[in-house]
Amino acid sequence: MARKPVKSAANDRSLVPILFTIGVIGWGFFAIDRLLSPEMKRIQNNGGPKIESAKDTENSWSSWLLDYIESKSSKNKKVNDTRNVPSRFEQSQPENNMPILGADPITGFSMEAQQQLQKNVYIYLYALDREGNPVLKRLTRRVSSEDQMGSALQEVINGPTSAEEQKDFIDSFPAKPMILNVEKIRETLVLDLDDQFGVGVSFQSLRFQLQQLWKTASQFSGVKSLKIRINGREVKHLGGDGTPLPSLINDETFARS
Repeated sequence: MARKPVKSAANDRSLVPILFTIGVIGWGFFAIDRLLSPEMKRIQNNGGPKIESAKDTENSWSSWLLDYIESKSSKNKKVNDTRNVPSRFEQSQPENNMPILGADPITGFSMEAQQQLQKNVYIYLYALDREGNPVLKRLTRRVSSEDQMGSALQEVINGPTSAEEQKDFIDSFPAKPMILNVEKIRETLVLDLDDQFGVGVSFQSLRFQLQQLWKTASQFSGVKSLKIRINGREVKHLGGDGTPLPSLINDETFARS
């Protein structure tokens, strides 16, 4: 006859935690089932806290979970946006590692080039001395280096500035003729003006005009005389009074008169 195995005390003690664990799990399922049962409704107990039904509890948990996920997403988005913004150093770097140029380099270059293409020249205008007598004086103008002679003669025709008029400089050209052409033929500077030259001039005012033009032209190298043409033609008299115009103008012209 077979002998039955005898249970030891150690085996009995090992069953206790297993049974306890099974009981806890069973109670947990029971509690979850009660919370999720459709019969549970919201009640108000003497002004106490509200107890929600399973559906409301589920909705509230779902809503909280969605809000939590959205808040996390927004926070992550802000962090990512912040990380995507280049630093101050990165913003200052141009693309393709191009060198950083100064502000408005084209304008700076054009101004520098323009200054290099200008030269200082002298012009001669009349001013009144303390006794009120007209005196020929020298002034400085900055003109284009490409057409120094024409620009200088045009400054004479333009006359004194407002500041210079306050210093008793006078304008000998009430009519402002236009320079049509300036060319040097051998030792003579030929100045071609339009028909505004000589309009309304007297003998003395024409003398002032010619002296200013000649003195200004004589500063240029190789110029020993000045010839004036009107609309490309040589004329002998100007104005309604028939004021004579010399064929060649130089220092001897004013010494004789």
